[in-house]
Amino acid sequence: MRPIDADKAKETFIQVLEEIKKRPRMSRDEIHIIAACDTICEILDDEPTVDRVVRCKECFFSKVDDKREPKYKCMNICRDGCTQLVGSDDYCSYGLLKSDMDKNTEE
Repeated sequence: MRPIDADKAKETFIQVLEEIKKRPRMSRDEIHIIAACDTICEILDDEPTVDRVVRCKECFFSKVDDKREPKYKCMNICRDGCTQLVGSDDYCSYGLLKSDMDKNTEE
């Protein structure tokens, strides 16, 4: 899974719709494309918004391990002390920015 910019995706679908609607005659397939684009735009409007994605390379819980590839270890996988190797662009729902955690420890 990868997060997307739903607003940008919706803009693209709307551009496609407007191009098709400019044509003097529409084929049956084009009419189906219009209906599909309308449905997709409605679905995008109803989907929840991701506030922020924290990549493993920016996460408080990841530690660098230069001896391995991928070279980050996630220290938040389980409470029994086990770790998992993760890539720098990986992410999960538990990610916390290192910079946010540094601010909290300074206070």
